[in-house]
Amino acid sequence: METKNIKTGEITEQGLVSLFGSEAQKKSYKSNGHFIGSNKQALLKNVSKYCKIKDCGRRIYRITEVYRYPLPSNFAKMNKSLYRYIIPLLLSYLTDEHDESSKPDMGLGRWARKIGMFNKNFNLIRYSQESTSQETGIPVTVINDFFNKSENMAGWYMDNAFGYLKSAGLIACNGIYHASKEISSGRTKIDEDGNVYTGISLDRHRASEEETRYYSQCVAAADTLAGIKNTKERYYSKKSGRFNSALKKELYKEKIKCIYKTYEVSCTDTEECRFILGKFGNTGHDSLTSGLNKEFTAMVMENAGKRFDAGPGKYRCCRCKDDYMVYFGWLCEMVIDKNTEYLGNRIKKKKFEDGYSLHITPERNGK
Repeated sequence: METKNIKTGEITEQGLVSLFGSEAQKKSYKSNGHFIGSNKQALLKNVSKYCKIKDCGRRIYRITEVYRYPLPSNFAKMNKSLYRYIIPLLLSYLTDEHDESSKPDMGLGRWARKIGMFNKNFNLIRYSQESTSQETGIPVTVINDFFNKSENMAGWYMDNAFGYLKSAGLIACNGIYHASKEISSGRTKIDEDGNVYTGISLDRHRASEEETRYYSQCVAAADTLAGIKNTKERYYSKKSGRFNSALKKELYKEKIKCIYKTYEVSCTDTEECRFILGKFGNTGHDSLTSGLNKEFTAMVMENAGKRFDAGPGKYRCCRCKDDYMVYFGWLCEMVIDKNTEYLGNRIKKKKFEDGYSLHITPERNGK
């Protein structure tokens, strides 16, 4: 419907049906002289996409605002759960940080950090788990568990958020697969003690069609091995560990360390995105990130408690559930809370090198 045909002011119920009703609704209203069943609710739901309307009683309505752009049909979904924070933060980033020709390309984890779902300590602690454990007393196994579960959860919500925005026609979103493959130089070196060194490096590149097909085959195989019934279970269930382990083994049969997906995203119409952003109400960045941090933390903690109750034997590094929950609470504060200071002065950052070598030491005296 063209919003230019809608005018502010009073309108009768019959006029509302004539302007917004489907053919079936118009026929029903004409035959009965009033709404039947859920026709009124369905009609008003459709009307609310185009304008703000008030029921004045006695079959009279008042249109108080006509929207410049129709609201997406899935706008209600965008206003539920974590999406009511994630989606306006994404729209704000895409409209304020980039022009229409810009297409930021990042993995889901980096997108989550970009909008403030995680704070600036994320990479520091994620890649420096032993140092974090030494500084805080949190067992490394708990830290690793925290990152596995929180990243999977964040990725799940980010992926759905992009799906909502794409189905609403607000963004163009292209998934791009990248591969990290183990490459041997074919050269070996033997030192004076008989130690053998074989040069191996990691080649990171955009995945070929062949690699992408192989990845799909590996995912299907991992699904079978882990008993996965739906996509969500791969990343956000007690089966996720088995799935990830199985997928890693399948990929390594072709010396592929990992295949990861990035999302290249841009607004289809910047002005429309800004308009829809304004319909979320409170769109202040600090307020949105505070709300997101609070609710995301609550979800992480709730799931941690349920996970411990379901299998306490897995967490023998903790004396009891209270210890496990306290550790998770500390990690949420360190990694999620936007008000937490950068901890680089306390936690030693681990250094990484893209290449690595395999050092093979021969057995001595038959041992």
